[in-house]
Amino acid sequence: LTPFLYMYAETPKESKRLDTTIVDNKAIAKVTHFTIFVLFGERVPPSPSPSPMPTPSPTPPVVTPTPTIPPVTPTSTPTPPVVPPKIPWTLIIGIIIAVIVIGVVAYYFYTKKT
Repeated sequence: LTPFLYMYAETPKESKRLDTTIVDNKAIAKVTHFTIFVLFGERVPPSPSPSPMPTPSPTPPVVTPTPTIPPVTPTSTPTPPVVPPKIPWTLIIGIIIAVIVIGVVAYYFYTKKT
C-alpha cells in the first residue's frame, strides 16, 4: 500500500487527493488552508521492471603499469606529559608561622599595657 493524504473540501462535499511524498515514515503534502485531513493507503500498480540489456562481450583490457608509491604516514611528535604544579608547602607553612608569631607578639604587648 502506498500512503496518500486526502483533504475534505466543503464546497463540493468530497475528499480531494493531495500530492503526497513520504520522507522518513512521514507523509508530507502541501496545503493551502486548515481542514480535515485523512491518510489513506492505496494499491499502486508496480512499475514495469526494465528489461535487461544484452551485455556485449568484454574485450581484454590493456594493462598499463602504474608506479606504486608507498603511502606516506604522518608521524606525530609525542606530546610531553603534563606535570601538575607543585604546591609550595614551605611558603604556606612560613606564612602560617609568621601569622602566629605576629599574633603572639600582639597579645604580649596588649596584655602588658593593662
